[in-house]
Amino acid sequence: MTVFGNIVDVAEDGLIQESLSNLQNIAAFKNRSLLFFAAKSLSVSGDNMTVNFTNLGAFDYGTIVDQLVALKRTQITSIQEKQKDLTTKGKLVDQLSTKLSTFKDSAETLMKFDDFMEYSAVSSDESKIKISSSGIAQPASFDVQVQSLARSTKTYSTDQAAKDSTGLYGAGTMDISIGGTVAGTVTIDGSSTMETIVEDINKLNIGVQASIFYDGSRYRILAVGKETGLANDVEFIENGTTVGLSNATAPYRDAATDAQVLIDGTHTVTSSTNKFSGVVSGMTFEVLEKTAVGESVSLRVDPDTKATADKVQEFVNAYNSVASFLNYQLSFTGTVKGTDSLFGDSTARGIQSRLSGLVTSQVGGLPSDLSALSMIGIKTERDGTLSFDKTKFEEKIEADPQGVARLFATDDVLGTTGIAKTFYDTAEGYINSTDGVLTAKKKGITTSVKRMDDTIEAMERRIEQYESMLYKQFEAMNSVVSDLQYQGSFLVGLQNNN
Repeated sequence: MTVFGNIVDVAEDGLIQESLSNLQNIAAFKNRSLLFFAAKSLSVSGDNMTVNFTNLGAFDYGTIVDQLVALKRTQITSIQEKQKDLTTKGKLVDQLSTKLSTFKDSAETLMKFDDFMEYSAVSSDESKIKISSSGIAQPASFDVQVQSLARSTKTYSTDQAAKDSTGLYGAGTMDISIGGTVAGTVTIDGSSTMETIVEDINKLNIGVQASIFYDGSRYRILAVGKETGLANDVEFIENGTTVGLSNATAPYRDAATDAQVLIDGTHTVTSSTNKFSGVVSGMTFEVLEKTAVGESVSLRVDPDTKATADKVQEFVNAYNSVASFLNYQLSFTGTVKGTDSLFGDSTARGIQSRLSGLVTSQVGGLPSDLSALSMIGIKTERDGTLSFDKTKFEEKIEADPQGVARLFATDDVLGTTGIAKTFYDTAEGYINSTDGVLTAKKKGITTSVKRMDDTIEAMERRIEQYESMLYKQFEAMNSVVSDLQYQGSFLVGLQNNN
């Protein structure tokens, strides 16, 4: 007797009971998963998750598939949490790198011996002389008379009624000499015009710039030297031409000149530009206008201890920004810090230890009373930050400005390396874009996060395949269960009719 075909002619109760029994056996044999059909409930547990199957005869398997897929997805969630922590740690590494970069820049402002000390420079008449100072300039005061300003050569050609007329200048060459040496040559023929001569001069790209000057009725070539000073005077030598630049005289030619000043009525000093540097150590002044006969401008340079202290304060502030950040990340305050922090990080701990060690170190080759930061008012507090006693610092720098400068800056003459250079090199070693320790750490974190992205993507594909497989299996099982239920109901109906 066939239980899956059309069942007819069943007359005895014994045969119907046997058919029902066979039906159940065949279902179990055909698909072991059909045993769910006879079960009242089934539980599957995963990480913090339970999937319940209840009364599976004619059931909604979509909900069960969703629960099974969610159970698989907990593995992805775990990776995503680790990835989130790593990303946060990467941002903290970036913050630390930024703070170290700022600290490095502040150390750089204190590294150079000639630029360490700040000075205030004052001119009694800034419309005639401007003054600035830098480096270890000694206080000074002097009077300056401006006798001449530096200027470049300015030469006009003979005038013409039109700028585009040809055949006006003959045929030949025109040499251009700068500082007594021929720098270029222009060829002129019957087709040359004022415009083409200007173009040819400028094409040489030497120390002279040509243009066309128009006074409202006549045109001239105007040639101006690019550099001031007697050594840059521009001369034109015409060979067979009549441009008129070679024989120009005042007011159509102004020769290049040097600037000249008289200091304290006794010392005459010249410069090819209007700026004078090196006349007094650490001081630069620029002359803007000639002084009247017998008139002078007073210039004064004084050490600015307050401005120097402010520069050191910026260095201390930048250090404290790094120290406070590391102290917060590495200290246990009663709250457990997770993997999304730098707590316990050996690199961060190493930076903290290295910087704090440098603060208390001594600079070799310096007097014992000016060989450490603590001796000029900078000391370490209990939380690892620095305090700065400006009053003590200003007293020290007023007493020995060069001694304080050598504590921070490198003195090539004495061969000493200041603490600022050591701090600079240390910070650079951590944040260098090529081989910095923190740079390598950030690259490692970025690589790990990317690897996790790839892993999650692969797992998502596998879960999609798993979900598709489940739907196919449950659809097949549901189809078999429906067939069995139908045939079982048919047999039960036959039994009841008998």
